[in-house]
Amino acid sequence: MKNLTFLLVNDDGINAKGLKLAKEILQRFGQVFICAPDKEKSGSSHSISLRKEIKIKEIKNNIYTVNGTPVDCVIIAIEALMSKKPDMLVSGINYGFNLGEDTLYSGTLGAAREGYLYGVPSIAFSVGPLNTPCFDAGKYYLERIIKRIIEKKAYKKNFLLNINLLDLKKEEIKGIKITKLGKRHYINPIERINEYTFKIGGKLTLIPEKDTDVKAVLDKYVSITPLKLDTTDLSKFKKLKELFID
Repeated sequence: MKNLTFLLVNDDGINAKGLKLAKEILQRFGQVFICAPDKEKSGSSHSISLRKEIKIKEIKNNIYTVNGTPVDCVIIAIEALMSKKPDMLVSGINYGFNLGEDTLYSGTLGAAREGYLYGVPSIAFSVGPLNTPCFDAGKYYLERIIKRIIEKKAYKKNFLLNINLLDLKKEEIKGIKITKLGKRHYINPIERINEYTFKIGGKLTLIPEKDTDVKAVLDKYVSITPLKLDTTDLSKFKKLKELFID
């Protein structure tokens, strides 16, 4: 089996348990280079620290932390720290779902998306919280998915995959489903602290529509959703031409 080079990033921060577990798994397939934020950056989406000084700290050989966003970590790792582009990027293991519209907000997805922009096959990998984090199924399926990608040489073509599953024992997960993005929304998303202070959050409601990532994970499957970057609404293309082009 080919010895690959992985870039491992996250949005939970350098000390996150999921990052350490992902490193243990990826080391079975090759060299792992870590570049992660120095603290949690959940919800940072695809933001970069534009025109700001970013400080890098070397923890040990091939492990760095950055006082920036997950996307900053990818850019700095590929442009300044690594001798060559990685064969694959893994963002995670994130603790918390990144389903449906979460892909717009997620720092985990942001890092994977940036890797994809660099032409690096990239995976965002998340487990949904239940009780006490166990990561058992997460570890098992991350290893299984990486192994299959390598065996089939799928890493030779660029891809962006969003992977989610419940944080269960591996025996409790029924298998893998290929899905499309679903829907979710927050109930009471704004919490007022005082007249001028608010918190954004609230209780998350998942909508389990057929063939979606949401339904798959609620049915105890691993959801793998292939993503792309072109969000052009082609259904409106012709009508807008008729409206604006003489």
